[in-house]
Amino acid sequence: MKRLSLFLSLFFLAMVGFSQRTIKGIVKDNSGEPLIGASVVAKGTETGTVTDIDGKYSLDVPVGVNMITFSYTGFETQEVVIGEQVEINTKMQEGVALQEVVVTAMGIQREKRSLGYSAVSIDKKSIENRPLADVGRVLQGKIPGVNITSTSGVSGTGTNITIRGY
Repeated sequence: MKRLSLFLSLFFLAMVGFSQRTIKGIVKDNSGEPLIGASVVAKGTETGTVTDIDGKYSLDVPVGVNMITFSYTGFETQEVVIGEQVEINTKMQEGVALQEVVVTAMGIQREKRSLGYSAVSIDKKSIENRPLADVGRVLQGKIPGVNITSTSGVSGTGTNITIRGY
């Protein structure tokens, strides 16, 4: 009985080991800089990961999946055929511009006109030519109910954002 259970355990472990393969690589932008937090997903599955601070990823791809998808905010989504490769490095192309972002509490998605509180649209022309590097400081005074203060007057330091007093 012990031999049978040992055999079945080893057989199960071998089947699990052969049911997926690991793909590794680096995701970079046009200039060759690594993209931190880019999504890497085995197409048609919920198996995915994100890149680390060096743009590196490691993804266990199930057998039968022959394509992985790379995506990152502001960049075009790429689909790459795996084939027999175990290392896939990619450079993502810029191209997707954000038009409007609506931020609500706890991930609740609603249309702007159905909100029970004030909602403001800020067009990109009012913020793109400001000489500040911090987006928080650029938005200071433009959003009702939001108090944006800098932790010090030095450029590059932190910004405190208080929404409706909390």
